[in-house]
Formats: sequence, structure tokens, C-alpha cells
Amino acid sequence: MRTKILLLSILLFPLLYISFCNQKKAPKNDSSSFPTSLKEYGLFDGPIDRLQPAVNVFSYQLSSALFTDYAEKQRLIRLPRGKRI
Repeated sequence: MRTKILLLSILLFPLLYISFCNQKKAPKNDSSSFPTSLKEYGLFDGPIDRLQPAVNVFSYQLSSALFTDYAEKQRLIRLPRGKRI
């Protein structure tokens, strides 16, 4: 009898644990809320082909060089008005 109870508890515990842990579902990403083009981010002023950073958008360089197949890149950070680093 003890063996059956022990075996039953060993089998039921993982199922109960999984069912209680999975009750909180992760929120679904609504891809429609993300910008669909680079221009929609508002990082650049003027024609997008000039890539001129907008007001409160600053270009920065990493202190450690990362190899990326000789690609040119521009890293930008936007600061809220009135904030500074």
C-alpha cells in the first residue's frame, strides 16, 4: 500500500507542479506596435539617406571593437529631454 501511495505521489507531483507553474502566461508580443521602418523610430532628421541624428539622439562607439565582417554601423542612443548621462 505504501509503495502505491509513494509511486502515485511521485507521478502526480510533477504534473501538479507543472500545472501550477504554467498558470501565468507570458504576454503576447503585438508586432503591430513596433515601427515597420527605420524612419518611424524618429532617430534621424532630414532625408533618411543622410542618417543625420535627430535632437537628443547621440552617436557612440563601443570601447571594445567587435568584428562584423567589415560592415559600417552607426550606434545611437536617444535621451529623454532634460536627461543626461
